[in-house]
Amino acid sequence: MSGVSAVIATLVNPIAGALSDRVDRRNPFVLGGAVLTAVAIAALGSLDVLLLNAPTCRGPIPPCTGSSTGPAPPGPA
Repeated sequence: MSGVSAVIATLVNPIAGALSDRVDRRNPFVLGGAVLTAVAIAALGSLDVLLLNAPTCRGPIPPCTGSSTGPAPPGPA
């Protein structure tokens, strides 16, 4: 997740800086960024499934139905 935020910050910060220089006001961009960040955090907090919590397969049979946070199925003997 931190890698995604670093890429977004790398793209958005120069654009927001150029726009704030053009209009000679910084506060609206700071306020807008804070509001968008709060919305994004609320949206991420309301998700039931994260990509990092995708189902995993730990054996050929039965088909994969568990999640990576659940108990591990018994391994081969």
